[in-house]
Amino acid sequence: MKYLAIALLSIFTTTAFAADLTSTIKEIEMNKNAKCSQTSTSMGVCLTATCFYSVKFECVSNSGDFSLKVKMKSIPGKTTVRKVIFLN
Repeated sequence: MKYLAIALLSIFTTTAFAADLTSTIKEIEMNKNAKCSQTSTSMGVCLTATCFYSVKFECVSNSGDFSLKVKMKSIPGKTTVRKVIFLN
């Protein structure tokens, strides 16, 4: 029962704070004073109706260039950002 409660809590918290890709990239561009462009999309794993994949971006800012990888989760009708990884 304890594990079920923990699992449900983690599901609700991850969906409550999930954002879409465009708002995530706009927030990074605002915070880092940068302009980002998508370079590639790699399909990962699809399990039944849920797919996990990543999108790579190259960003240019006044303080230097950097790359980032955005890990995504896609279910029918909704695509959310799971994690943002700065590669430089």
